[in-house]
Amino acid sequence: MSATADDEVMLMLFSAVGFLISGRRWIGNLRLASRLQVSTSTRCALLCIPPLCVAFISAALARWADPEVRENWIYFALLSLLGAAGLGIATLCFEWLGVGLRTDALEGNNPAAAIAWSGAIVGFSAAYAGGNLGAGSSLWENVFSASLAVGALLGGWLFLDFTCRLSSSIALERDLASGVRSAGFLVAVGFISGRAVAGDWHSIAGTLKDFARDGWPVVVLIVLAGALESALRPSPRRIAPSVWTHGLCPASLYLLLSAIWVAWLGPWEGYP
Repeated sequence: MSATADDEVMLMLFSAVGFLISGRRWIGNLRLASRLQVSTSTRCALLCIPPLCVAFISAALARWADPEVRENWIYFALLSLLGAAGLGIATLCFEWLGVGLRTDALEGNNPAAAIAWSGAIVGFSAAYAGGNLGAGSSLWENVFSASLAVGALLGGWLFLDFTCRLSSSIALERDLASGVRSAGFLVAVGFISGRAVAGDWHSIAGTLKDFARDGWPVVVLIVLAGALESALRPSPRRIAPSVWTHGLCPASLYLLLSAIWVAWLGPWEGYP
């Protein structure tokens, strides 16, 4: 890694600008939440979860990133800022995919959307952190690995939304159970995909092979979630499904399966 390389200087500028834009949007949303009559849980989620996610990313970098990242504050700051900027980008992506923080959770005072958004950025944080664990020779290798993991997260959501109209259940029908289910699914996929790309870098082909070998349970989760969504989503005969049986139980199942898989895989290559 070279701190003076032109591409890494560009990456630092992108990270800093992205962090400033994301931070400004976050502060703007906090101000909007204080003006609107949104629920206390939504305000708490908006206030606490993004800083906690940034702290999680920074802690993972400080403990398990490439030794050169841990020992060089420039690299450490760059990857931390990039992760923080990514939270803002992830928020925009999910707004484009049907569940908006500002339009649905805040202006629409929709707790289901706030819960789904919370799961999305926690899942993003896990995926991004996993892509930065292990040794490599270039920061772009970190970007590739993290993008692969985040792509699995967004792809899983897009598939469920296309097949099961998940965003409609959350944003239009305001179904709290659907928000809880989706949050559990997104966190579970984030941790599995993040673990699948963690480890020392060898090549693009090697990273894709490792991702397929260690990340295939994401497909199982997507299939399982699709089946459960078809059975548990709101219907004319079940307008407001139980949050406990139709939300927390499926979400807990997703999280349990992801925890078992990540524990079974054990430490990644290069684990200090």
